[in-house]
Amino acid sequence: MIAEENADGKWSEKKMGKEDGSRTVECLRGRLIAERAASRKAKEDAQLMGNKLIELETKLREETRSRNKAEKKLNFFMKKLESMNISYVSDESEHSSFT
Repeated sequence: MIAEENADGKWSEKKMGKEDGSRTVECLRGRLIAERAASRKAKEDAQLMGNKLIELETKLREETRSRNKAEKKLNFFMKKLESMNISYVSDESEHSSFT
């Protein structure tokens, strides 16, 4: 490109307008690329969080099943002890007597 200068040594308005326009376009292009990258990263993060949530919900269901099963066994053995006339002192009753 040929630089156009007027008598005062300043760039012509036509040349400056063209450079400002191309600079604006490049700036906007850069911002668009950055926004797309940020959007892609946010989408990936959301997907990972969703997968982690599903995994945690599955573990919670398993733990709940295990706890329920353990409580049923405890109740069964407590009844068995009662039927055999054997007294059992639970940890809860020991702790309540100390407080």
